[in-house]
Amino acid sequence: MKKNRLILSILLILLILFTGLVIAEEKSAFQFGVEKYNQGDYQGAVEYLVEAVANNPDSMRRHYLLGLSYYRLGNYDFAQTQFEKAHEIAPDNYKVLVNLGRTYYQQNKLNQAIQRAEQALDKNQNRSDAYALVGRVYGAQGKFANAIDNFKDAIKIDKNNYYYLNYLGYLYLQTGKYKKGIPVLERAVEINPNLPYIFNNLGICYENSGQLEKAKQAYQDALDADSNYDKAKVNLKRVIAKQKE
Repeated sequence: MKKNRLILSILLILLILFTGLVIAEEKSAFQFGVEKYNQGDYQGAVEYLVEAVANNPDSMRRHYLLGLSYYRLGNYDFAQTQFEKAHEIAPDNYKVLVNLGRTYYQQNKLNQAIQRAEQALDKNQNRSDAYALVGRVYGAQGKFANAIDNFKDAIKIDKNNYYYLNYLGYLYLQTGKYKKGIPVLERAVEINPNLPYIFNNLGICYENSGQLEKAKQAYQDALDADSNYDKAKVNLKRVIAKQKE
């Protein structure tokens, strides 16, 4: 009787140890995936997170992070699949809705993108990224007034986001509202003076507002940020020619 109890106890201990090892391995795959993602090694993250998802297919976090990893790699079809899985598990999650919308946008599925973005706004109107996504979709559809309004809303929440400021300035540029674009783009380059395309957009607004010397300086600033930025080279040459006329 004692021998049977001893054998039973040993088997129970072995079962507990085996179960613990399985759980540890599952956690390890997810944790390694998170570490790889945070390091910017998105392919490495995918390799671990595929295993983590297989170990726990009902985990929204695992599908979501795998989707983000695929998105960073530009594998939008795979990203969509994972974000949709995450959305099935957590249909009201703001981040899932926004990133699923972004993935649709990248695939030019604009109606689906704006649907998810608007659903995200229904969940939380105090976050800027859903407004920005709606603005990007409207811009792609040529609905510039709506795009401008949504980027303004995004900037009200996130005043120092140079990406939003540049996008708003570019929308003003596209619609010929150059003077409105100037203060927006000036703010963007003040926040981040290292991006040539923002200086280039600012230069175009200056140039089309008749401020040729400021346009010249903006194009030169773009080239100082990136000496190989061809658009600024062309624009600078044009402005110098205008000044000599």
